[in-house]
Amino acid sequence: MAPLGPFEGKVPAEAVALAAAREADIRAGVFTVEINDDEPKST
Repeated sequence: MAPLGPFEGKVPAEAVALAAAREADIRAGVFTVEINDDEPKST
């Protein structure tokens, strides 16, 4: 996850905590995203 940079202190603590929890889940391998690499079909 990228640092907040100039937004440090401007992001609500609740949002920072949610992001930190998600990052911990990602690092622990608990949260994964299924990726579908199939080429999109045009209509």
